[in-house]
Amino acid sequence: MPATDRTVGHAGPVRGFLAGLAAVLVFFTATAGLAGAVGLTLLDPHRAGDVVATALGESDLASRILGRVVPGYTTLDPSTRAAVRGVVRAQPTLDAARRVEFDASTGKVDLQPLRQEVVDALRQAGQPRLAATVAHDERGSVVTVPMKDLNRYRDARELSRRAALLGGLATLVLAGVALLSSRHRLRTGRSVGVAVALAALVVGAAYWLLPGAAQSVGSNDAAKVASALLDLARPRVLVILGSALGVGVLLILTPLIARPFQRARPAPGTSQGS
Repeated sequence: MPATDRTVGHAGPVRGFLAGLAAVLVFFTATAGLAGAVGLTLLDPHRAGDVVATALGESDLASRILGRVVPGYTTLDPSTRAAVRGVVRAQPTLDAARRVEFDASTGKVDLQPLRQEVVDALRQAGQPRLAATVAHDERGSVVTVPMKDLNRYRDARELSRRAALLGGLATLVLAGVALLSSRHRLRTGRSVGVAVALAALVVGAAYWLLPGAAQSVGSNDAAKVASALLDLARPRVLVILGSALGVGVLLILTPLIARPFQRARPAPGTSQGS
């Protein structure tokens, strides 16, 4: 047997193994990439308003926010405190809370939209003195996130960004290696599609279980806020995971789509006229 034939004979199994290994690794890189993309969605600094609005619906967290917006909130008499509670639970106040801005570079949270709405609502509710106290609060409307918490947020967002970027690039590279190494590219493409689809399903299942995990780990109010935020982010997360799942399904179905064209192709060494 010529040396060239032996080389070709050994190259076939090696290429097949390489293609199979790359297809398997696609599952892990795609899972990491999708998890990173979901993490970036949840940690979007533009969602700060949603966090504040959701927290206003929970007793403990609402007291902390009101203590910053309304001077001396904890020392108010029960009836006045109840009036303030009624104001912040009204829809216009919640809408204003969603306009609160967070600067991730400095850690500053601007509560001005919420404070202005509270002032206007207190005046309409027959609390002009308290409204004036809130309007002229010397502390201002800007709150700075503690550096320790800000660093944790930045680290989590950076980790998510790297996972999304590197996971996505690695998935593309491995998928290319698998297809270029394989002698049966349609079959390998189907394997890559299965890996991508499974990654989307795994990340989706983990996202579905997150609210329960948050409630079992965190405090009651914090867990409710986390669960509510996961619900708010669900449409964008579904778009991310649905797109990945769609790509995977398309790759899985490609052999079925291409089969009629393969049957119509003339066999090697024959002509259409023979």
